Amino acid sequence: MEPWTADSSDVSSTTLAARHARNPTFGGHSCYVCHADYGMYGTLTTKIGGMRHVYEYVLGGYHRMSIDEFVRTIHIKQPYPNSNCMQCHSTLTSGFLDEPDHAGMVDELRRGDVGCASDGCHGPAHPFSKEAKRAR
Repeated sequence: MEPWTADSSDVSSTTLAARHARNPTFGGHSCYVCHADYGMYGTLTTKIGGMRHVYEYVLGGYHRMSIDEFVRTIHIKQPYPNSNCMQCHSTLTSGFLDEPDHAGMVDELRRGDVGCASDGCHGPAHPFSKEAKRAR
C-alpha cells in the first residue's frame, strides 16, 4: 500500500485522498475513515476485506510484483460508495445544496447513480492508480 499511503501523506499532493488525510478530524486514521464499511456489520466486513488483501498479497502473487506493476494491476473491488462520503458530507445542508452541481443531481448522488469520487465529479481519490484501467 506504499504508493497510496505515500500520496496521502504528501503535503504537496492535491489528490482527494491527500486533501482528506490533512484533515485533523481524521487524525492518523484517514485510510480507515474513508475505506471502512459502515452499518451494523461494517467493522466485520472491513476486517474480512482486509484479510482478502493479505491473501492476495501473500498467495495471489502481489508480493512478487514491483511497485509499478502493483499500481498498474491493483484496483478497487467495487465502486466506491457515496455513503462513505456522506458520513461526513451531508447532502442535506445548505452548504452542500448551494453548490449548483450538487443541487442539480442530489437525488442521483443519494441513490449512488453518480459517484462522488468519479471522473466527472471530484475525481478518483488516488488518480495515479486508475491509468491502467482507463487504458483498457
